[in-house]
Amino acid sequence: MLTGKFEKQIKLARENDYPDLIIGSYKKVNEKGELNLNKIYNEKTDSIWINLIETNLGITSSNLFNSKKFEKKINWNENLQSSQEYTLMFELLKANSSYIFCSDVHTLIVCRSTGSISTLNKKENWIRYINLRKKIIDYLIIKQIDVNLNKCYQSLFSAIRSLYPYDSEQAIHYFKEIIPKIFKPEVSLATTKSYITIYNIFGFRITEKIKKMMK
Repeated sequence: MLTGKFEKQIKLARENDYPDLIIGSYKKVNEKGELNLNKIYNEKTDSIWINLIETNLGITSSNLFNSKKFEKKINWNENLQSSQEYTLMFELLKANSSYIFCSDVHTLIVCRSTGSISTLNKKENWIRYINLRKKIIDYLIIKQIDVNLNKCYQSLFSAIRSLYPYDSEQAIHYFKEIIPKIFKPEVSLATTKSYITIYNIFGFRITEKIKKMMK
């Protein structure tokens, strides 16, 4: 956390009637200090729920939470090994919490090649990630919240594909259980046109096998 983070974000909170959540911008660098990601938040055009599902609402150290919200039995789940902050923000949004985006970068993330939580237990991390997104989508459907569900499933589909190298059978199970038959994958950073062409002909299981053999 860079110098002045709390002072500047508290000032921003004061100017905006103390929202429940400030979603902070951040930068990621590798161990050599080379920039990997420059995540600058301005006013977001997508639904807040789409941003939640796409992991596009900051990270623990870049955000600032209003402590008053935790007086209402909303807590950080200490039992989780990953996805803690997005589980917390899911609970906040379900409680109609207020939020603002902060475009100033006050947090620098140094990504280590080994030893970090994100590089360990990838199978379990992806399973927790997928389970949380499934809960969010189920909530959106039950509450009839107006969002682009295909976009929600696109993000979930990408996560299931990321799980596949670590546990192919679990990934296939998730695909069959969660992804609706009407879902149409779109071209993204993780899903190419050629992948979609093969997927439309052979389906998920065979397409992932072909992709694995081509590596």
